Amino acid sequence: GALLKGEDNKFAMDQHGKDIASRKWSQKLAHKKSARGRRASRNCRDMFLDVYDYVTTLQERAALGEYHSNHPEFQKIVTSLKFEAAMNFVVFLNGITMGLQTAVDPDDKDANMPYDICEHVFTFLFVVELSFRMVGEGL
Repeated sequence: GALLKGEDNKFAMDQHGKDIASRKWSQKLAHKKSARGRRASRNCRDMFLDVYDYVTTLQERAALGEYHSNHPEFQKIVTSLKFEAAMNFVVFLNGITMGLQTAVDPDDKDANMPYDICEHVFTFLFVVELSFRMVGEGL
């Protein structure tokens, strides 16, 4: 039978030993995705809604007590829509910069210098993002 959440048990388990809260979370996420009728061809609105679903699901799991972080200040940052939007914008800018760099002669060091600097800035931002996520999500 199912174990109830108690002082000794961190999470309720079903008869197969699976975390009931995690199963409910998976079902809820699957329902959200199917409710919008996911298609093979995706557009920006669908991608935004996926990010929104991910962030709200993390926030809901944190509110239910199934998701714990030793650093709640970082958890709050990485689960915010502003952080997700900012990092998606950085990825977009990185793509634009890489596309522009293809038009420059690779042997021209002076013309490539701004792109090299941008490459280092984007790498730094991605390392900061990864660090925030690892600390905030408890990895």
